[in-house]
Amino acid sequence: MAGNTEKFTGLADVYARFRPGYPKEAVSFLKERCRLDTNSKVADIGCGTGIFSRLLHSQGIENIIGIEPNLDMLRAAREECESDTTYNTIKFINGTAEDTTLDRDSIDTVVSAQAFHWFDAEKALEEFHRILKKSGHCALVWNVRDDSDPFTREYGETMYEHSTRGSDEIKRGVSGKKLLLSSIFESLAVKEFANSQVLDEEGIIGRAISTSYAPREEAEKEELISSLKKLFIKHRDKANPEQITMRYITTIYLARKLSA
Repeated sequence: MAGNTEKFTGLADVYARFRPGYPKEAVSFLKERCRLDTNSKVADIGCGTGIFSRLLHSQGIENIIGIEPNLDMLRAAREECESDTTYNTIKFINGTAEDTTLDRDSIDTVVSAQAFHWFDAEKALEEFHRILKKSGHCALVWNVRDDSDPFTREYGETMYEHSTRGSDEIKRGVSGKKLLLSSIFESLAVKEFANSQVLDEEGIIGRAISTSYAPREEAEKEELISSLKKLFIKHRDKANPEQITMRYITTIYLARKLSA
């Protein structure tokens, strides 16, 4: 949605450095269920800095179009791929989930990683349906922090305490269900995968600052950083005190286009 487009302006570089990736098993699941191969055409909607696009490419899916409305994030995605010619088949376009600029019936699979909760769900799903080929697939993907892990839970509590918009994260699971309940898609699966991210002290700070709801004012940001440093000391790995592990559950909501 237009009001959300600028939420990550100025955060692209820190986002690219410190956001978690996704399990290879999740991509293997998508490749199998969506019947993806080298020639499949995939649109990564709300691609951000291209994290999921590059992962798809590394698993043998070369024909990828990343759609991103934020110009700062789009710049970072393009620069990352330009610096490594391995990814030169990925194309990045300035567009939105509600208006991708892609042709009707042109895409085999639409994916959206860590982004769909920002979209106008009804309009975005209509657009996904428009650009997908007959019986094409749509996959919504999220990394959600695993609060069964003590450090990960306390990190979330710390972020909420210092948050400018703590409710931003609450909408994710609900957003995924909107795909499964849509009258223009056939619900296929909800699949979960364990995921983790090893961070040092700089990493946990960068991970926090990369969120849309982290404080931007310097004094409030310093308060958050101080709390994170204390949290790092409290929970850092005994075997390696220079690092800590954040735990996630990667969830995929998968559906197939229904013909009119």
